[in-house]
Amino acid sequence: MYNILSNDAAVTAIVGTRIYPVIARQQDQEPYVVYSVVNDIPHDTKTGVSRVDFVRVQFNMVAADYSQLEDLSAAIRSALDRATMQSYAGVELAGVKFLSENDGLFSDAPELRLKIADYQLRIAL
Repeated sequence: MYNILSNDAAVTAIVGTRIYPVIARQQDQEPYVVYSVVNDIPHDTKTGVSRVDFVRVQFNMVAADYSQLEDLSAAIRSALDRATMQSYAGVELAGVKFLSENDGLFSDAPELRLKIADYQLRIAL
């Protein structure tokens, strides 16, 4: 995920390199993105092991300004939704599908907004 997002001009124009797996660094300024694997479900066949895994990845986008958060969400969706057949560090990405998105309040001191988006990745094994 880092490879795709950090090489997308629209995403980096908003967050720079503040794209983190699992947890953000406490001292970092917003806006930023944190992504994590929610689940990894193998797609077994009748006669063998899975050749494709379905991996749900959640993106937590944090910003003080809601319109900036909307722009970041749109940039991430543009970079990821329906991405296909790319290899990143030995991982063969067979496809990406946008699943859902919702808003939340991340912190009230300082007031930060949160947007959570889920994507399903098909990983070829």
